[in-house]
Amino acid sequence: MQPVLQKSTFVRYHKIDNSFVVYHSLFAKPLFVNKDVIKIIELFETPKCISELQFHIDKKIIETLRERLFLVEVGFSERTLLNNIHDAYIEQVAMGKTLIQLGLAVSDSCNLACPHCIHFKQHKRENSLMSWEIAKQAIDTFMNFTGNQGKANVKIHFGRAEPLLNWKLIEKVISYCTSKYRHIKTAFSINTNLILLTKDQALVLRKYNVVIGTSLDGGKKANDSNRILPSGSGTYDIIVRNLRMLRDINYPVTSVNATITEANFDLLDDDMVMAAKELGLKEISFDIDSINDIHLQNDIIINKFFDFKKKCQKNGIKAGGIWMTPYLNMINRDILNDELYSFCKSIRGTSITVSPNGDLFICPHSKIKMGHMKSFCELFDKKSSFIRVISSRLPGRNVICHDCEIEGQCAGQCQATCEFTDYGLKAKYNSMCQFYIKATKELLADKLRAEFQ
Repeated sequence: MQPVLQKSTFVRYHKIDNSFVVYHSLFAKPLFVNKDVIKIIELFETPKCISELQFHIDKKIIETLRERLFLVEVGFSERTLLNNIHDAYIEQVAMGKTLIQLGLAVSDSCNLACPHCIHFKQHKRENSLMSWEIAKQAIDTFMNFTGNQGKANVKIHFGRAEPLLNWKLIEKVISYCTSKYRHIKTAFSINTNLILLTKDQALVLRKYNVVIGTSLDGGKKANDSNRILPSGSGTYDIIVRNLRMLRDINYPVTSVNATITEANFDLLDDDMVMAAKELGLKEISFDIDSINDIHLQNDIIINKFFDFKKKCQKNGIKAGGIWMTPYLNMINRDILNDELYSFCKSIRGTSITVSPNGDLFICPHSKIKMGHMKSFCELFDKKSSFIRVISSRLPGRNVICHDCEIEGQCAGQCQATCEFTDYGLKAKYNSMCQFYIKATKELLADKLRAEFQ
């Protein structure tokens, strides 16, 4: 008996020049097609068997449309399928199987006064530094826990405010991990503004292959409108000097992040691309300020981003950023056949951050306390805040995202943005929603034109 098929309620398509991109708003699986394929999908707006069609359709086309869930059997629930995948994944999280990274917020202090700072929009400025006792407890607990899960490769990240303010602790942590836990391969990383970096510190980072993440918010004028010292002075010259120093000791930073705000939007130009080229950078990840309002239309922002992206690519520099996340999830990930994805790794239960006082957070910039190091294992109780937040933020689980064009690929944006905007109650959240939808469409169009020009 032939199945009765219908067009999925989650099918979305957009016309791009003379072609279309069609995808599933929960599972993605995009296809670039012509109008004939769209007509075939539309034939099943009303449920029917293949035999009811007035003309022959290639069997392979129907199979492809069914495999991608563009056509589904009557009564089949795609959201139930996704929930079943979620439930299985949450079981893995609750058993601790997904945890691979420990974030050590070694400092809640910062030597800069950037007005857009995401961390200090969520947390009060404090002069607290993590003690060795808290760090050791966190490391031992994490290593023993992941070891019991059979993990031979783990990650430790130094982040949050400015970690170099607590350099002695960083050195001690690295030394401790590479001696006591030398049987475990530990990859270290640090997120720093570079202002305090010395050559001696850089040599230590090089020795232990500590991956350095840093920011440069444009050329000199753009950066110094954003990334400033408490005195109001700019930081561009110091950052560039230390980037050169790292290059000169044969440990170059190859990628920088740039936050685009209302202050530096009009200043983002060729200067940054030329500086990046001179410094030997391979990638610039640039993003719009995700928590502070920018009084510009999304079309203007996206046009600026695409223009900057082209300038980067023309000079052999890769352009990236969180703004591309829904698009990259759409074209590179497959929930049905690969590991479950989300907007950021914190929502996948792969990492946990320890604050200077031992409190636990799902993300370095989150303000929602998940627990304390003293009761670390309670994180994995199925009724814990940790499990509850992850479960509610997986693709398709956010009620406020239902019926969104990119519901599964965006999965509700950045956790810090969600918290700062009270989960959609503030205008900034909705503005970012429209930004991601528009950016994803434009990126898909860009890909189609590049592949079929």
